Amino acid sequence: MHGGIFGSVAFLPTYLSMVRGFDLATANIIVSVLLVAGVVGQIIIGTLSDTYGRKELVLLFTLLAIPFFVAAFTLSGMLSLICLILFGFCLWSTFSTTVAMSHEMMPGSPGLVSGLMLGLAVGAGGLGVAVSGYIADVAGLTTAMLLITVPVALSLVFFAFVPPYPWHTRNRETV
Repeated sequence: MHGGIFGSVAFLPTYLSMVRGFDLATANIIVSVLLVAGVVGQIIIGTLSDTYGRKELVLLFTLLAIPFFVAAFTLSGMLSLICLILFGFCLWSTFSTTVAMSHEMMPGSPGLVSGLMLGLAVGAGGLGVAVSGYIADVAGLTTAMLLITVPVALSLVFFAFVPPYPWHTRNRETV
C-alpha cells in the first residue's frame, strides 16, 4: 500500500511538471494537498473503523484508491486533480488503521509493532521508489506512474488473508 504513496510522492511533481505542464512549485503544492487529504483520511477512516471494522475499511479504501489513481492519469484538467487528491485520501487513510490493527493483534508489544509497521512501510516504499525510477528510465514516466497500482492491488490480495477481525463485532455491540 505504502509503496504506492511513496512512489507517487516521489515522482508526481516531475510528472505534473514534465507531462502536464505545471510549474514545479504548483506541482509540489498539488502533492502537498494530496498528502493533507491523506492525513484527513487517516482521521476520518480511523474513526469510522472503530464502528465499521478496520479490515473492511482498509480493503474498501485501498480498492477505491486504484480507480482514482488511474483516472488521475487518464482524465485531464480539474477532474484529474480531484481524482489525484481522492487517491491520496483513500490510500493514505488506511495507514493509521493498519497500525491500530497491528497494535490490537500484538497488544503486549506496542514498540515492536510500531517499529515493524513503520519500518516495513518506509522500507517497502523506498524499494517501490527505486523500482518505479528504473521503470521510468526504461519505459517512461507515465508507465511507471500507472504501474504504481500493481503493488497497491497486490496489497489487497495479501490483506484479504488477514484473519477475521473480531474487534469489528465487539465495537458494534458496544455502540
